Formats: sequence, C-alpha cells, structure tokens
Amino acid sequence: MMDTIQIIGLLCGCCALFFALVTAIMHFKIKKFFSLITEDQYEKAEPIIEKQRRRIFAYTILSSIFTVATIILSFVANI
Repeated sequence: MMDTIQIIGLLCGCCALFFALVTAIMHFKIKKFFSLITEDQYEKAEPIIEKQRRRIFAYTILSSIFTVATIILSFVANI
C-alpha cells in the first residue's frame, strides 16, 4: 500500500507535469503567433502578449514549486 506521503507526492508530481505541459503549449502558441504578425501588428498585440507572458511565468513557477515538493516528499518517503 502507498503511504499518505507517497500519495501527496504523486499528486504534486501530477500537478507539476500539468503546469509544465500548459506552459509549453502556451509558449508554442505565442511563438506561432509571433511568426504570423508583422511589426505594425506587434504594437497592437503587445498588451495581450504581456498578459500571456505573465501567465506563462506564473505557471512555470507553480510547476517548479510542485517539482521541488515532489522531490522533497520522495526523500521523506524513502527515509
């Protein structure tokens, strides 16, 4: 049977993977968007891009936090 710490570690790992995948998808969407717009359109789209950049940063931080929590819980479970 799995201990409570292992279950929490598994949930944290799943959350880390989820946020990493969402971040990657958003990053590639923005990258594709940049390839489709011209310099004139960039000024108009800049507020939207900045909002998405902040969201990507937040998801990256969340993914990192959940990854560190997973590693720590893994060490604790193996003691």
